[in-house]
Amino acid sequence: MGAHALLRLTILTFLLPMALPARSTAAWDCGIVALVTRVIDGDTLDAAGLGRVRLLGIDAPELGGPFERPAPFAVEARDELQSLVLNRWARFECDGAPEDSYGRKLAYVVLETGDFINARLVRDGLARVSARRRIDRWDVLRQAETEAQQRRRGMWGDRPRVPPESYRSRRRR
Repeated sequence: MGAHALLRLTILTFLLPMALPARSTAAWDCGIVALVTRVIDGDTLDAAGLGRVRLLGIDAPELGGPFERPAPFAVEARDELQSLVLNRWARFECDGAPEDSYGRKLAYVVLETGDFINARLVRDGLARVSARRRIDRWDVLRQAETEAQQRRRGMWGDRPRVPPESYRSRRRR
């Protein structure tokens, strides 16, 4: 093998991994502190250097697609998450599987103040506890959900927002 071929092979060995997509099957660094750059919906966000993160152990109502109406409390859940974490530093802690089937990181989100965001959304009645397996903070999340139900917060008590009559489509006869 010539010197030029060896040089090309060496360069490709180092540059090729940088050209490939960032998605990797390796576990990410649990406990990493990152800046939240975007809130997608009530249980999903983007963090700098980490990518898309799904809040572990909870399920917020879905916003739906561009031609669908959001589920009741979906907008409120997204807005609450946005007000709590957008442009703030947070610690992302994992528990079990590092990613879901869509490649999103699964994490508990904790602010520098110690505020456990996953439980906060559940306590405010803007998300419910949802886990496919037993998780470490299951009891904390269930306690938050019980409190929301007893105090009839969010989805557990208030009526869903109903768009004004001018927004709703009228039937033509």
